[in-house]
Amino acid sequence: MIEEMCRENQISIEALRSGSRISGVSRLRSELAETLVAGFGLSLAEAARQLGVTTSAIANGLRRKKA
Repeated sequence: MIEEMCRENQISIEALRSGSRISGVSRLRSELAETLVAGFGLSLAEAARQLGVTTSAIANGLRRKKA
């Protein structure tokens, strides 16, 4: 699913997992984090590993989306 969404958004997986703050990459990472945690029930730590960021980055991103 991660690869498919990257292809659809024309963003490389390497860019996604690099921790880049470029808006398109960051937005996609945020969408994927929400899907992985809320949709698939992955832990924050596993979602972070899949997306190449820290667990706290995932937690903070999800908290910002709820606010």
